[in-house]
Amino acid sequence: GGHPVFVGMRSLRAAGSYMIIENLEFNNSRILVHKDRTGDHISIRNLDIHSGPPGQAAAIYPAQGNHIVVYNNYLHDNGDPNGSEQNDFHGVLVDYADGRAGRNIWVVDNHMHGNGGDSVQINSWGQPLEKVVRFVYIGRNIMHAEGENAVDLKSSADVVLSENAMYHFRSS
Repeated sequence: GGHPVFVGMRSLRAAGSYMIIENLEFNNSRILVHKDRTGDHISIRNLDIHSGPPGQAAAIYPAQGNHIVVYNNYLHDNGDPNGSEQNDFHGVLVDYADGRAGRNIWVVDNHMHGNGGDSVQINSWGQPLEKVVRFVYIGRNIMHAEGENAVDLKSSADVVLSENAMYHFRSS
């Protein structure tokens, strides 16, 4: 309530350095730190992102950015958590592509639920240690009732999970 609303655009693509994205509502949209350019020193905070269709990767996708803080966002009801097929719409996704991996990412004080994939997924696609996503802090989040996992760590290093509440996940 009270935030400017973006409805139905595929993504807000953030490219560049030293920016703050805050106090917005995204209905059927998401935040993508542009994969083709560097994104660094970015704060993504106080957003409400919901109602995205399956297959959009994540509500907030820092991609291969550096020094990014994802803070106090409400990421909910994106994709289909009850679908019979995996649809991988995560709350937050940090990954590796085109020779770059996310570094120094903080995911703190967010509330995530009802998404088709994981609340948070870190995925470097089997890269060697020098290329994996590194230096990630995931703390004080509330994660529940997702289509997959609360936190899914794949090929990553130097990741800290602290003080998260995770509940109502179905067994595999």
